[in-house]
Amino acid sequence: MSIRPICANDSGMEQEFIRHLSKESHYFRFMASLWELSPKKLRYFTEIDYDRHMAFVATIMRDDKELESGVARYIYTENPGSCEFGITVDDAWHSSGVAGLLMILSGRYGTRVRVQDDGGHRAPGQRQDAQIRAETWLQNPLR
Repeated sequence: MSIRPICANDSGMEQEFIRHLSKESHYFRFMASLWELSPKKLRYFTEIDYDRHMAFVATIMRDDKELESGVARYIYTENPGSCEFGITVDDAWHSSGVAGLLMILSGRYGTRVRVQDDGGHRAPGQRQDAQIRAETWLQNPLR
């Protein structure tokens, strides 16, 4: 299993992850029976700014295909020092510790990132720089 920042290229994997969740997991995640993300929502989930909106995915390789087993996401709110936070884990990975690991990594990363007051709008190059910082941090998250 590997954990890394989500990226725009993960839209297909994210959509498949959502489709694969049980009815109960769908409800806990979306408070509705949402079985597929709209293109707009899919972009929102995968084209993040890596500062105000961050998401880490836990993935595994199966038959030469990367599959998502869990995702943790936080989005800073307009209230200073607060954010919305959520974790979703594929039903097959419940009770495996994936959620706890995603929570710890997200919390550690979130406390180390300087949130820029840019309303979450970043140019593609700035997003890529922020994604690289996140990937570099994951190589040694205990610093």
